Amino acid sequence: MDIKILEFTPGLAPHFERLNKEWLIKYFEIEKVDQKIFDDPISEIINKPGFILFGEVAGKIVGTGAIIKTDNQWELIKMAVSETHQSQGIGKFIANSLIERAKNNGADNIFIVTNTKLNKAINLYKNLGFEIIHKGKHPKYVRGNLVLELNISKKHNS
Repeated sequence: MDIKILEFTPGLAPHFERLNKEWLIKYFEIEKVDQKIFDDPISEIINKPGFILFGEVAGKIVGTGAIIKTDNQWELIKMAVSETHQSQGIGKFIANSLIERAKNNGADNIFIVTNTKLNKAINLYKNLGFEIIHKGKHPKYVRGNLVLELNISKKHNS
């Protein structure tokens, strides 16, 4: 399968929202912090600084993800692949592309907040080298009960 990575443009913003709302609505609910990001991804991600990428297969946008820098920390956020295209390596391809961008911008480590319900996502993150560093409630997302971290200098500098 040929996966093409696309950089964020305002015209792609609806796909970012659509793909993320698919899984949010299926497993949880859309929180205020989510809607704030969907309403203004340029201010909430791109200008942080951050990156939003899309995975395109056969001319169709089937995956997305973002990474943002807040203070000195990079956070992988809003990873989503349409149900019809899951388990095909698209999420991994997008995540690796985002990790590479953060690394090229000085990231030493990256964290992600997720939920124990999301087994496929957790397995993906572990396969990328993320390790669980916190279990329990998280202050940013009501649904967040698991934090994983990737030490870039340890995993991605070989």
